[in-house]
Amino acid sequence: MAPSLLLFFTIFFLTRLPGAAGVSTVSDIVVQSGGSVTIPYHYGREYENNVKYLCRGHRFHECTFKARSDSPKGNGKVSITDDPAQHVFTVTMMNLQTGDSEYYWCAIERSGADEGTRLYLSVTAGAAGVSTVSTVALKSGGSVTIPCHYGREYENNVKYWCRGYEWNFCSTVIRTDSPKGNGKVSITDDRAHHVFTVTMTNLKKEDSEYYWCIIERRGTDEVARLYLSVTAGTPDLWVDKQEVTGVEGDSASVQCHYSNYDNSVKKWCRIGGPCVEGNSVKDKYEIRDDRDRNVFTVMMRRLERKDTGWYWCAAGYLQIPVHITVTQRTTAAKVTTAAKSSTSPTTTPVKCCTTPPVTTATTVIQASTSQWKTTKTLHPPSAATTEPKQNEPASAKSTLAVLRKTGVALVFLVCTAVAVWKIWQNRRARIAAEEKA
Repeated sequence: MAPSLLLFFTIFFLTRLPGAAGVSTVSDIVVQSGGSVTIPYHYGREYENNVKYLCRGHRFHECTFKARSDSPKGNGKVSITDDPAQHVFTVTMMNLQTGDSEYYWCAIERSGADEGTRLYLSVTAGAAGVSTVSTVALKSGGSVTIPCHYGREYENNVKYWCRGYEWNFCSTVIRTDSPKGNGKVSITDDRAHHVFTVTMTNLKKEDSEYYWCIIERRGTDEVARLYLSVTAGTPDLWVDKQEVTGVEGDSASVQCHYSNYDNSVKKWCRIGGPCVEGNSVKDKYEIRDDRDRNVFTVMMRRLERKDTGWYWCAAGYLQIPVHITVTQRTTAAKVTTAAKSSTSPTTTPVKCCTTPPVTTATTVIQASTSQWKTTKTLHPPSAATTEPKQNEPASAKSTLAVLRKTGVALVFLVCTAVAVWKIWQNRRARIAAEEKA
C-alpha cells in the first residue's frame, strides 16, 4: 500500500487478569511510514480514576511524555483516550515517520512508583507486510470471514492461517497452496485486490484463541495477529450481515449491534484506510448511534465501484469485518408505447383497379388480352408525418389533414390519367390494325 494512504492498524492484547501487572499491551509493532496506529493499554479496575500517559524512551525513569489522559489532545500527532468502563486506554499516533521508531511506555500515574509497560514501535519505509482486525467476538455456531491485507510485492507468496499465542509456536490451520483444509476452515487469495480471506464455520467455544495472518517469505515471515472470542450468548459486537451489496450511485447501510459499550467510541473504518467516529458525517459516510437500541448505523451514500472492499465496525476494542460490494448500474433500454397510429404507421395502397398492391414504390403496369390493370403504391410515411403529435397546435393538425386529402386526390388523378391514356393507345392500335386489314 502506498505510503500516502492512511494505514489504520489496531492491535489487541488480552485484558490483564487479576493479580497481573497494572498495565499491559503488545510488545512490538511494525507500521508503514506515513501510516497511523492505535494501541490499546489494559489496566485493573483499581486504576479507573488514575491519570494515564504515553512516554518515549528506552528507560522508564528517563522517558519523555508524549500524551496524558488529563490532556488528551496531545500535540496533534499523538492523542489518548481513556475508557474506564472497559478498563482500557488507547493511544493513537498519526503520520508516523522512520524517526518515530523507538521504545514507548504506557503508564499509570499513582502514589509511589508508577505502573508502566514497554513496547517497541518500528516504522518502516517499505510497505506494510500484512494487516487485519485485532479482536472479533462471535456467537457459538456462527461463522466469520477474516480479511488479511498485504502489499503487492507478496502477490505470489504463499499465505497461511495459524493458531496460537506465539507466532513461532503456532499451529498451521490452512494454507493457500492447500486451500481445502478440513472443511470447517477455508482460505482464498484475491491477488487483484491484495487480500486473502479465511472463513471459519460452525464455531465452538473451544475455537476461542489467538490467530495469525501470515505471508511466507525468505527470512522472517510477515505476520499479523488477532484474537477470536466465541461465546455461548450474544457477542458484544455483531452485524446483521457480513456481506453487503449496493448499486453505484445508490446508498448502502450497515447495522452494528453492541452491548456494554454505550459510552465507548463507535467507528466505521476501511481496512487500510480512514475511519469515521461517533455521531458524525464525513464525506459520503454517516454514523448514527442509537444507544436505546444498542445499535449504530453506518450509511454509505453515492456509492462508487471503487468503494468495494473490506471495512469494519468498532466498539471499544472489538471489531467485526464487513465486505461491501458495489455493482455496476445497468441501463435498460426504455421503450415508450404510444398510440398504434403513431408508432406503427401503415399505408393503404390506392387501387385504380383490382390488382393487389405492389410492395415497391414504383408504378407497375400489367397487360393482358382482356383488361388493363394499374397499381401504384407509395413509401409509407414516417411516424412524424402520419399523425400529428398530441401537443401540436390545431392549425398544424388542420394543415396536415388538407395535405393528406390533396395527396390522395392527386394519386387518384394520376391513376385515372394513366388508365385513360392506355385505353386510348389500345383503341388507336386496334383502329390501325382494322384499317390495314
